[in-house]
Formats: sequence, C-alpha cells, structure tokens
Amino acid sequence: MNRSNGQNGRIKDYELYFSDDPNTGWGAPVMAGQFENTAAPQYIDFHVPVITENIRLVALSEVNGNPWTSVAEISLTGCYGQYLGKSDQPMQRTLHAFPVPTDGIIHLAVPYGNTYRYRVCSGSGQVLTTGKLQEDVSQQSFDLTRFKPGLYLIIITGNSGVSYRVKVLKR
Repeated sequence: MNRSNGQNGRIKDYELYFSDDPNTGWGAPVMAGQFENTAAPQYIDFHVPVITENIRLVALSEVNGNPWTSVAEISLTGCYGQYLGKSDQPMQRTLHAFPVPTDGIIHLAVPYGNTYRYRVCSGSGQVLTTGKLQEDVSQQSFDLTRFKPGLYLIIITGNSGVSYRVKVLKR
C-alpha cells in the first residue's frame, strides 16, 4: 500500500469508514489506527465480518508531518457469502436488462412487491444518478442517452436489503 520509492506521502494515522450509500453519509469511523513507516505492505485486519458496498480510507497525518499523503495500491481480500440476515436469499442478484447493448434507453425486469432505490454508476464506480423506483411495477426503464458510450452498472436495492445488479453497455 505504501510507496516503495520514498517516505514522502506515507500515511501515518488513518480512519476507515464503510457505507452502503455514501450519498446518505459515512457515519463514524469503524476503525482507526496508525501505519508503520515502511515500504512493506500495510494490513488492516477485520476480526468481525463486514458487509458493505463502499469503503473510505481517510489519511489523518503523514509520517514526516507533510500536508499530503499518497497511496500506491489498495487490495481487498475477503469472501463473498450469503446474506446473513433472516433470509436465506443471496445478498446480491442479477437482473435481466434489454436491449444490451443499448443506444440509451434500457429496460429492467424488476422483482415485484418491494420498494427499491437505484444507483447508476460508471464503469469506474462513480455514482452518476440515484433515486427511487416506481412502486409495484415489474419493469423499470432508465434513460442513459445523456451518458457517453461505455460500461455502466445499475444497482437496485430493496427495503429488505437485497441488492440486484446489472451491467449495461451503452453504444
């Protein structure tokens, strides 16, 4: 994680945050600590399983007291398991979308009988738009015409916590 070619910018003190929807806030840090001043990889171990969609690493200080920090690489290692709530359903499922590839309008077959929030993300993970789906409909349309050609991810999350994802290629 640290730079291997010099000390400048190495993170000293840090905070780590999790959020399923960063648009509603990050809350309190779930972990805080201090990295060693070394070129060797730094590790943050979780003793309790974490289920989240977004991670934020905040550098609070730099090893030489400089007003900047840098990170060369971040790797996450973990397991994708089943939803650990009251349901035996998987936490994430795939939806069917058509037409794919699309010139702009994409239609999704949405599971009936739930209230859903959605996020449309770029291929790099940037959230481009969010909102609520119409209630009690089996199909939802999204207009991607204002976005440039590329890969997009549409994430739909029900009030039960189950998330559905679909990758869409826009020409």
